[in-house]
Amino acid sequence: MRTETVLDLTLILNAHREGTLVHRTVRNARNAVEFARGAGYHVELRAVLDRPCEETAAYFERWSGAFDAVMIVDEGDPGCARNHGVRSARGDLIAFLDGDDLISREWLLAAVRALERAGPDTIVHPEYVISFGATHVVWRMLSQSDPDFRYEDLLETNHWVSTSMARREVYLEVPYARGPRGSGFGYEDHYWNCETIGRGYRHITVPETVLFKRSKLGGSQLNNSIASADVAPASRFFDVDVLARLVENSGNRARRPRAMTRPGWRLRRIVAAVAGRTRLGRRALPLLKASLSPWIRALRAARTRREALPAWLEREWAELRVVEPGCALSPLSRATRRRPVRGHAGARYLALARAFGPAASHVILVPHLATGGADLETLHYANALQRENLARGVVVIATDGRDSPWRDRLDDAVRFVDFAEAAQGLEAAERRALLVRLLLQMQPDVVHNMNSALGWELFALHGRALGSGSRLYASVFCEHQAPDGRQAGYVFEDLPGCYPELRGVLADNQRILDRLEAEFGLDPARLHFHPQPAPAPVRRAATPDPERPLEVLWAGRLDRQKRVDLLAAVAARCVDQNIRFHVFGCSVIDADPAIGQLEQLPNVELRGAFQSFETLPIEDFHALLYTSAFDGMPNVLLEAAAAGLPLVASGVGGVAELVKQGETGWLVDPADDVEAYVEALRAIHLDPKLAHLRADCAAALLAERYAYKAFVASLQRLPGYTTPGRAAVVASTLESLRGSES
Repeated sequence: MRTETVLDLTLILNAHREGTLVHRTVRNARNAVEFARGAGYHVELRAVLDRPCEETAAYFERWSGAFDAVMIVDEGDPGCARNHGVRSARGDLIAFLDGDDLISREWLLAAVRALERAGPDTIVHPEYVISFGATHVVWRMLSQSDPDFRYEDLLETNHWVSTSMARREVYLEVPYARGPRGSGFGYEDHYWNCETIGRGYRHITVPETVLFKRSKLGGSQLNNSIASADVAPASRFFDVDVLARLVENSGNRARRPRAMTRPGWRLRRIVAAVAGRTRLGRRALPLLKASLSPWIRALRAARTRREALPAWLEREWAELRVVEPGCALSPLSRATRRRPVRGHAGARYLALARAFGPAASHVILVPHLATGGADLETLHYANALQRENLARGVVVIATDGRDSPWRDRLDDAVRFVDFAEAAQGLEAAERRALLVRLLLQMQPDVVHNMNSALGWELFALHGRALGSGSRLYASVFCEHQAPDGRQAGYVFEDLPGCYPELRGVLADNQRILDRLEAEFGLDPARLHFHPQPAPAPVRRAATPDPERPLEVLWAGRLDRQKRVDLLAAVAARCVDQNIRFHVFGCSVIDADPAIGQLEQLPNVELRGAFQSFETLPIEDFHALLYTSAFDGMPNVLLEAAAAGLPLVASGVGGVAELVKQGETGWLVDPADDVEAYVEALRAIHLDPKLAHLRADCAAALLAERYAYKAFVASLQRLPGYTTPGRAAVVASTLESLRGSES
């Protein structure tokens, strides 16, 4: 409750490290205050210094008489410093001015009168912003009622600077969000503008008023936020029902936005596209572009004439030199005219948010849901969370543009969102802006990245912000090897940088976790071995017969990682061994050139792609051959072991955790030992009892370590990962009520 005399207006000047440069702003602010006082308004000028440098503090100590109050605060955050000034202000209205900016003399008086006409739910801004210093930009800000204004653009663009005026109650009801350096959050003005719109306030600009904003090469809060990849916090504005209502009620949806390109750009693109279709056109393209240059220069000159600044604005600019000689009129002809930024991501947000649906506790990010090991693990997590009441809704978001045939294998209650389709045509930065806004706004309890490249980018750039409201997890699989032999992939290139923001790293094999601890010194308490469930067999494998050919199954991607060349070498050695190979799969990433060798071998049959392991004719085969160069815990081995197929596998990644030499199968190490593969297959062919014994031991290991119940139990033990589902919460509540009655 305020006990001091109430005034009409408080102008709050926020300062930080401006030094004596702030003196020009102080002179400018006092002129505007005196002009408003001359019109009969009671105005006070307050300064809020947030962790000022020594030079800035000394200046305000010398010039304290120029202010009604000078306050030093220890916030380290411009938004919180403004909130502090609002709480101490005596004016019914509040206006802000940053310590290195300048306003027109008429701004305060014109803004007060505009508020008196517009009503209490209004926030006013200057009509123009002119930056000077490092850059020269002329920006005409728009009122919400302007035909060029679009609500969707606020996802990527802030429409108004911090210089504003509104009733004091507005700033108290909607304070600026805290976003100190290192928090992952910033752009407090952008958040405040969005949040006030979401709460029913409207922003307008006051005609013939201008803000002169000093532009710096570095060190400003804006530059810091850009360098830190900060984002604005979640806002009521981005709630689906709020934004949808605003967009639907606006009268400017059908209006075509003005072109944002420079004159001649479209003409150049058309000429380049047409000329590029023929060899002669490509040779003549430089000459065509040169001949177009005079026309393009004429277009630009005509456009500049059409966009000449209003006479009043040129006068304001000239008069400002009295206070700030550095803000000269000479750069006027070179100044960039900033038009309304037409973001592309914002127009996609509403459709994407509607596809996401109601709030969910778990989001799993995937590249796609196709036929692969990571895809199968996604199904395990999503379906178990939903079916076992370990989540309050699960959403799987596919970020790549490839097909997702396995989306139909998700539980009916699990929602699938094709982000790639919704974001089609967007640039990389726009895709990141769109997805991070969706996740911040929906704020699930858990965000689990399952091999999504875009997910890793978000964790790296915005992990601190995302982690403030959601618990972040990532799954890793194996030590990827590039064609040149170096270590590559998400594990080595992305995980170390994201790790500080992750609550846990999950893997289906212990080997990769041990490697992470040894290689990067990661805390083992956050590295979780999480064996995946092996499916119940639909059919059993056939029994080998030494008198008949041994039918060997090979199933996987025909890519370099899976060592198709090694398969071809083994098959070539078995041409006279009465051993035949049935190869299922297709190339997905990088086709192995050795596929051609397989086609030439008489004991190899290429049988094409397959949707899932259970669709294969398991009863026709006697053994499984696995030849990968690197891997985690291949699901095909779990599925083959469950079906009773004897296993012959390369000793890479986590394979040795299932295929134990002499116990549960034949482990080939080193993995490129062709003779070892051949000898293992011959042993299975000649000794069916031994083959069955090892297959039975593998099945016993599956029952102990890779059972579905064990998977669910380990999921529940995973720190912070599960959230009791609605059904579980209801059951727990009923149980507690029964206990209280008894």
